[in-house]
Amino acid sequence: MFKDKSYVLHYPILRIDNRDENIAFYTKQLGLQVLHEENALVFLGHKKNQTPILVLEESPESRPVVGEKKLERLILKALDKEGLQQLMTEIKPEKTFKGEKGYGFEVVSPEGLLVLLHAEDDWRTLVPSPFTPEETGDVFNPFPIKVDGLVLNSPNPKDSQSFYQDLDLPLFFQEKQGPDLLSYPSDTLDLEILTLKAKPDTPLALLREQYEKKGYATFLDKKEKLLVISDPQGIEVWLEK
Repeated sequence: MFKDKSYVLHYPILRIDNRDENIAFYTKQLGLQVLHEENALVFLGHKKNQTPILVLEESPESRPVVGEKKLERLILKALDKEGLQQLMTEIKPEKTFKGEKGYGFEVVSPEGLLVLLHAEDDWRTLVPSPFTPEETGDVFNPFPIKVDGLVLNSPNPKDSQSFYQDLDLPLFFQEKQGPDLLSYPSDTLDLEILTLKAKPDTPLALLREQYEKKGYATFLDKKEKLLVISDPQGIEVWLEK
């Protein structure tokens, strides 16, 4: 899972308004499955491995984003390109792309988040292309999907890149301006938390000290199993052993 990395992206947590509407979107439009629900949280992934790749937090107290969102695009990679084509045949998406391994598509969530689903080695090689569904009569079966990247808007991309440079995550920053790009995470329907898995021998106390010296707010539990750091835009990063 880790290869040579000390940390890997576990799943992002998104604040949403309507639980049922969002579950319908992520399951019917993107082929994800509900693994379980816990109070306000909905864990999505593939039932075969029971590993969540995305968590939705129903937050009726949060408001819609004004202007640009922190998370502009969520990039998902299908680990079964035939299954992806089958899904596209079933839902007939309007915005489609083509790459070396086949087609991909983009849809918009109830909260206005762009979600791209593809099967390429590099999503940036995709080009707009029409998709012609091939009706085979096969029943669509959910397939494994992983988070391949997040495109984040930031008023100061250099500051954001500096914060994440040692974590080596699939994050892509672009400069944008907007009143809610620095808002408190619980205020708006946007990306709230990035959860990371850390290796068992990761020195979280040392990492905390390094980030505190740079002026970032942190929290480390007594057992030193969870470190929480707030990035320059207030997005919480949870590193869990």
